[in-house]
Amino acid sequence: MVYQLKVENPVTESFIQMRPGNFAASQGINPHVVLADEVHLMNRETFNGYLMSGDARDDAMLFGITTPGYNLDGIAFDLYNESKVGGDPDLDATIFEPDDPKCSPHDEDAWRQSNPAYEEIPALREALIRHSRRMPENDFRRFRLGQWTATQKAWFPYGAFKACAVDEPIPDDARVVLALDGSWSGDTTGLVACSFEPRRAEVIGHWKPPAMDTGSWRVPIADVEQAIRLAAVRFENLEEIVCDPARWSRSIQALSDEGLPIVEYPQSRQRMIPATLAFFEAVLDGELEWCDNDLGKALEVHVGMAEVKETEDGAVIRKPSFAPASSNTDLAVCAVMAHDRACRITDHEIEVHWVDVA
Repeated sequence: MVYQLKVENPVTESFIQMRPGNFAASQGINPHVVLADEVHLMNRETFNGYLMSGDARDDAMLFGITTPGYNLDGIAFDLYNESKVGGDPDLDATIFEPDDPKCSPHDEDAWRQSNPAYEEIPALREALIRHSRRMPENDFRRFRLGQWTATQKAWFPYGAFKACAVDEPIPDDARVVLALDGSWSGDTTGLVACSFEPRRAEVIGHWKPPAMDTGSWRVPIADVEQAIRLAAVRFENLEEIVCDPARWSRSIQALSDEGLPIVEYPQSRQRMIPATLAFFEAVLDGELEWCDNDLGKALEVHVGMAEVKETEDGAVIRKPSFAPASSNTDLAVCAVMAHDRACRITDHEIEVHWVDVA
């Protein structure tokens, strides 16, 4: 018997029933099998509810299928990582993805590895050719290559920022600008330096909530202020320390009173749009390096998480709405601010001499 949301066999009293994708719908049932489609769209509570719904049966099974998502804090990404490690005997997974995670979206071998029907459906190859040309890169990687991406829409072309990585930190005698961005709780806080020559970004400090934070964590403001003082000692040619005054007014006043070159940098659209564009062009043109040390890894993550919002005046950097505090974009914002000021100070110091040619 076929109903709108249910198919039933009256002889065996067995049935297949469609259930909503919420936690309440997982309660009060005792299924043999749960079929979950697009797990990357399910929140943890809902997934765990259906996972527990068959606990009273010895042979209960949850069978999930999904395309990758761009929420790296979700249950689907956790399952993906657990299946790659292979430490859970109850988790059996089949993953279709390229052997090379850094492959080009136009790599036909990657298409073949990611699409099990590639050889069976000739029309699929033609579709992949079209999609690789017209789809946004992150969409193509998720939907056609089976790869997880940190954002729905990438700020940089795949691998562009990584290509600018260097091992060396900024020389201590270089002219630099420091930039501070962050909050006082929940969010991460970052401190990034950008040198004039070579043009190089380096993470000086990064403060984030612990993994099991319940909302009680607060940014250690005294530690942040001390990191700024130590950076001022290290960089003997420190030009400016720029920060958004919205949340750091007390620190700005205290550090300024100590004689440090504090400059307020409100993150207005008028400032951030040209700063975002300048940073983007510097990366693509190979005119900006970044120090790939332990702290620098976090900068790479934050840049990877960042998106740009298109406005009538241009694109401005922002974080995705889903971004967890542990994977934020504050270091990327710091790098944009520091690079912007390093470029502008250089521009302002160009000397102009009038010559009489008469």
